[in-house]
Amino acid sequence: MAGEHRYLEQLMAVYDEAYPPPGFTHDAALSHERSSSHYVRQRESFYSAEALREFSRDQTPPGTFAALQDEVLDGVVETHDRQVDSGMERLTRVLEAAIAADLNTNGLISVVQPRDRRGICHQLANEDRLRWVMPDAPV
Repeated sequence: MAGEHRYLEQLMAVYDEAYPPPGFTHDAALSHERSSSHYVRQRESFYSAEALREFSRDQTPPGTFAALQDEVLDGVVETHDRQVDSGMERLTRVLEAAIAADLNTNGLISVVQPRDRRGICHQLANEDRLRWVMPDAPV
């Protein structure tokens, strides 16, 4: 979990905000009635995108996956930056925008699945290029 620490922190912040009291952990997210299936889907998406990153290293020119991440970011940034009522709302809207984003110019488009697009959002969150709960938001 070391390479995915930041995006998991961000998910826990979403759950802390959505399902008080705060203090969500991996185990709590898996056992909580409302977060468990959501949490599993987000983890599956992250790992799907990680598998696509590995695939792209062998099958595409260097920089193709990084370009895909940038294209996903371009496709979701306006949604991300909108004023919303909660981190869960921001996360949900960004993931929906990622599915709808036009990525037709990228060399990986023929193999990119919706789960990969959602996972790329979590990769971007892992790098703090996306944030679900904004620092000034109450938790």
